Amino acid sequence: ARVQKEADALDGAPVEYRLTPKLDGLAGRDDGRVFATRGNGEVGYEISSAFTKGVIPIGGRGQGVGEIVVVKSYFDRHMAEFFEHPRNMVVGIIASDRLNENAKRALDDGMVHFLPYSQVESLTVDGRELVEAHRQLADRLLAKVDYPTDGVVAEVNGERLKRRLGATSHHYRWQIA
Repeated sequence: ARVQKEADALDGAPVEYRLTPKLDGLAGRDDGRVFATRGNGEVGYEISSAFTKGVIPIGGRGQGVGEIVVVKSYFDRHMAEFFEHPRNMVVGIIASDRLNENAKRALDDGMVHFLPYSQVESLTVDGRELVEAHRQLADRLLAKVDYPTDGVVAEVNGERLKRRLGATSHHYRWQIA
């Protein structure tokens, strides 16, 4: 309702929302030269060595914000007995100078990826669909993803409306998980 109120005040155009899986890995940003953790929401520690360790950048370098994740079906079959959670494995890969044999095997098998959100399958819906069918939409979207997830992110499409909605010191007003 708040988003629609701002859209009506702006130009009255219908609002579209982009739904994407909320990946459960290690957040990062790759500008093509530097790969860094998200840190304060923008940039944190430089972790470009992830690529030399064997993390595969899906879609190539320079794709922006995303997550380092392990393919879920691979983790479940080959790594679950060694790591409590897939996120623990990817954090260990990034934080360690010496990789344990299981993490090294996952990297050698090409199963650890930097997945930019621009490369993640999404759905575009209107506000009515979002409110009335959010659970079914989330289930349909998450069923297509073979990476660890912990929900869905809904964000407003349209730069003018995003700018009008703005942000607090903590979060964007045009996006919710």
